[in-house]
Amino acid sequence: MDPSAMLVKPYAPVPGSAIGLVTPSSSVSRYPRRTARALRALSGLGLRPVPAPHAWWDDGDRPAAEALAEDIAWCCRNEEISAILCTTGGLRSAELIPHLDFELLRDSRKPLCGFSDITSLLLAVHVRTGMVTFHGPTAVPSMGDADGIDPYTATSLLAAWRPGGPRELRAPAATSAESPIWEIEDHRPRSRTAAGPWRALTPGTARGRLLGGHLGTVVGLLGTPYRPRTDGCLVFLETNESEVAAIRRELGTLAEAGLFDTATGLLFGRTPYVDRPGELDRCLRDLAAEYGLPALIDVDFGHTVPIMTLPIGVTATLDTGRAMLRLDEPAVLARNPQELTSSATRSSGTPPRRTL
Repeated sequence: MDPSAMLVKPYAPVPGSAIGLVTPSSSVSRYPRRTARALRALSGLGLRPVPAPHAWWDDGDRPAAEALAEDIAWCCRNEEISAILCTTGGLRSAELIPHLDFELLRDSRKPLCGFSDITSLLLAVHVRTGMVTFHGPTAVPSMGDADGIDPYTATSLLAAWRPGGPRELRAPAATSAESPIWEIEDHRPRSRTAAGPWRALTPGTARGRLLGGHLGTVVGLLGTPYRPRTDGCLVFLETNESEVAAIRRELGTLAEAGLFDTATGLLFGRTPYVDRPGELDRCLRDLAAEYGLPALIDVDFGHTVPIMTLPIGVTATLDTGRAMLRLDEPAVLARNPQELTSSATRSSGTPPRRTL
């Protein structure tokens, strides 16, 4: 069966509703100032951040994977919460997968968002349930800067969670690859440089379902029941790896596993720390040419600021000549007016929950 025929779209978050915060990978307990700024940024977007019971776990006392997976289930059951946002990435999100309640996640239809290591959860949920998940910002890295959340990041997230379409995505005006040490060096706004348009490595247009995420995390899902199927997909990948040799090895692993065999196009995120940019270009160009894939690189969905939100599973069109990606359908469903009214009433009666 065509996977797109089984696509399950989550419900659009209600304006003013609560957003559940979960911490499935690395602790944010060492970053209280940055976390507080992220909470203020979310509130500024008209969303009420509500931490799950273990959201603020201490760095030296990680809860069991079952408990962190239960935080996600808790958000699904909480009627006030209309979307689930991860606080940060790390290395250990995959440990939660065996403990996720996939049926509850599918039935609650709440958007799940994050990037980097969170890719393991996004793809596992999508593969098991058919539900659209969102490769986009996490709270503390993406929203905790001294000058708050970048407007491009905010606009892309809110647009992805809003019914409507099609919608064209293009490069931001400016980008930042700065990586200040949190709580020590991130007291000032980031410096930015002109972003420039996304770059075409191999020309052409392509259409397909968006599927991908963090390169190394996708590699880690090979050989598991949660390996993504890329038939007819626009594959998007990003990495924070600096060595071209390591990136080449991971891309080669995906190629040998057949992930590019029946794909329709390739998007690769900005990789500002890479040791040999020209060599990375050649590596990606060779890969795209071998599989006949139109390819755009330096696309803003990785470890730079700002970051766009890409809905996994949604049909999109890539046009390298216009340096453009178009979402051809909405990623979320609108609730009916009665549900909107009742949800807004419940939300307005509950004050924000702050524990920092």
